[in-house]
Amino acid sequence: LTRRRTSDPDVGPTITDIASQALALAVLFLAFVLVDSSASYSRAAQAAVAEADVVDHMFELAAYSPEPQRQRIEGAVVCYARAILAYEWDQMDRGRSPVASVWSTRIRDTFAQIKEVDSGVFQMLVDADRARSTARRDRIVEETSSTPTTVTALMIITLALSLGAFAFGLPRRNNRGHVVVLAAVTLVLCGALLLI
Repeated sequence: LTRRRTSDPDVGPTITDIASQALALAVLFLAFVLVDSSASYSRAAQAAVAEADVVDHMFELAAYSPEPQRQRIEGAVVCYARAILAYEWDQMDRGRSPVASVWSTRIRDTFAQIKEVDSGVFQMLVDADRARSTARRDRIVEETSSTPTTVTALMIITLALSLGAFAFGLPRRNNRGHVVVLAAVTLVLCGALLLI
């Protein structure tokens, strides 16, 4: 901390000086977490696109399967896609949806019946299903918060204390501009925390 040069040795940094240092640290910390969250969001979006592409490919591959397995695979793939949209998408922060997992299992159960008839189509479907499973796992892992609770709590506490110290150090009169700036900074920082 930079000490003010005064003739009085008992005068140290003001509350605002200390708060500005703490706020700078908190904002730096917040910036790192925000960048990490943004990168995670991008990876989750890429995994979701990859999963959708593989599911579409599996539906097309099912056309080369013998009957009645073709219809079962197509139906299970469609139901899997609907389960992802209806159940898993809204609750991804809690992990996998059991409904989507049921349809994932039904797809694989039908593969065993194809293996005996056409091993070429079987292997292509197994490879596609493996790619679908990997993309689904990546999407869910990236969607789940990677910021530890203690880090989030530390950021919130540091920001709250810093902003509180700034508010405490505001001039008592003619402070309208100060209050507006403090409120704007508080809104921006709260918005960044919500984004994370």
